Amino acid sequence: MTTLTKTQVIADIAAATGQSKAEVGHCLDALFHFIAGIEDGGRVTLTGFGTFERKAYPARMGRNIRTGEAIEIPAQSRLTFKASKAKG
Repeated sequence: MTTLTKTQVIADIAAATGQSKAEVGHCLDALFHFIAGIEDGGRVTLTGFGTFERKAYPARMGRNIRTGEAIEIPAQSRLTFKASKAKG
């Protein structure tokens, strides 16, 4: 399995498209900013890649694993990702 950095991804896309690394970097940053700004219940689907969705989770009671004391875990929202089904 190969791990690529953001810089390597930008360089590969720039080479494949003929765009400058700066332009590709700005486009990726804009995409990431857009996806991160999805509101609760919102969804962005990139066909052939996957779906990003922001889900709201209510407050709940938890337990401190060191002391066993009950603690309240505040409500929060999380950005989730589900990959598209692989082809072939």
